[in-house]
Amino acid sequence: MCRNARWIKGKSFGVAHRAGQAQLQQHGLFFFPHPHSFQAAVLMVVAQQMQHGMHGQKCHCFRQAEIALLYEQSNLKRMLEKENFGTLSYSFFQGDELTSYRQAVEKCKNFCTNFKTSYQNLFFYGTVGTGKTFLTNCIAKECIEQGCSVLYFSAASLFDLLARNTFDYRAREELSALCADLYGCDLLVIDDLGTETATTVTLSHFFTCLNERLLRQKSVIISTNLSLEDCRNRYQDRIFSRIASNFEFCKLTGPDIRMCKKVSAVSGPVR
Repeated sequence: MCRNARWIKGKSFGVAHRAGQAQLQQHGLFFFPHPHSFQAAVLMVVAQQMQHGMHGQKCHCFRQAEIALLYEQSNLKRMLEKENFGTLSYSFFQGDELTSYRQAVEKCKNFCTNFKTSYQNLFFYGTVGTGKTFLTNCIAKECIEQGCSVLYFSAASLFDLLARNTFDYRAREELSALCADLYGCDLLVIDDLGTETATTVTLSHFFTCLNERLLRQKSVIISTNLSLEDCRNRYQDRIFSRIASNFEFCKLTGPDIRMCKKVSAVSGPVR
């Protein structure tokens, strides 16, 4: 492992944040993210490149350490080891559903290929267990491997986090850091929309998050088991309007893959 990678691995976020600030300021750059935010991790990486005169040219060890940081910050590390394009299977689909699923996979691969050059948002919807979360995870892994920052939240955990930080005056700094990450990461994944406990306040935060990312042209992927009509009825018009006009819809139908896997484990593989 080269010294650049060792430097990243050995620094805590707080120490790296202070060291990174000092290094950037020597170059006339001033950037002050929260010490434990994703931006601080990026700052740490950029500052170390400057320190060693790399100026955008990353050695292999350094690149691997940077990707490891991105995985840790994404909330997805363990999940992506099992759910990625390499483990994808078409064996549970047949007929028109198989054709539709193949088209969805191709759409996801195109999303990854063009991620750095073309601004896109995806909205997966359909029946339970048809592979929506799996495909979002496939995309997340590919984007992280490209060196992009990815944040994953279930809708329930995201809304809960927003609610707790909003109503706790002692958590204002944490809320500020959370919003910075939600608005600024390259890809935000919100899984299982519709399972959250929504209030007027949290819906307002959700709208602000979506709107801010649209203005910054930062990609979002949303998955839900709700129909489009249910989404329209559940969420404020301004939220659904933003989704309808700025997201590409991808409908998935077919068998419940989770149940099929359980049956297959008991009775043998699907032929």
